[in-house]
Amino acid sequence: MSVERLWNITWNSICTTAKRHVKKANPKKISTHRKKNHSQLHNPNRNIGSVYNLGKLVHLANTYIKRKRKSNTMVKKINKITKSLQKQNIPITNFPFQESANPKTKWLEEVKDLWQAMKKTTNHELQSNINAQIKEATQKRMEQYSKSKKKMINSILLREHKTIEMNTIVTKDPEITIITEPKEIKELAKKHFSHQP
Repeated sequence: MSVERLWNITWNSICTTAKRHVKKANPKKISTHRKKNHSQLHNPNRNIGSVYNLGKLVHLANTYIKRKRKSNTMVKKINKITKSLQKQNIPITNFPFQESANPKTKWLEEVKDLWQAMKKTTNHELQSNINAQIKEATQKRMEQYSKSKKKMINSILLREHKTIEMNTIVTKDPEITIITEPKEIKELAKKHFSHQP
């Protein structure tokens, strides 16, 4: 049996079992009826990492609530992420492990709301930074347009400025000679360009 045939058989079996066992993702429904004041969450020191950690915490807590058999590693991960978020001054309480299902789902909803709000503010901050960069680049282009149009056109076309380095000049008179003396190079260059039309 060839390697290619063996690979095709393996690939087909993987695809068929994946089709049977992997669930298709349902589109997430986003409710807009709960609008909260997000101004308290707007802090420029918060970064994308804390939003990522909040999303990870939501996922872990959700799977912890749904599972019948609870694992110690998941408890440790939830506690670790919660402590790191609390160190970043994010208003989050500890997960209620010993409580019944109702406080856990309530805690999960609060964390989800916080996560969504932080995602919105982070995206808004990133978009405002991008807009500021665009404004700055536009102003720079307008200045170049008013002062030097050639420079503006070169920057739009992304032209490279090629410099000519004349460390050596090779001349082909009856025989080939290499000139490395800077004064002689300067004189030959002047002589050459003065004869050009």
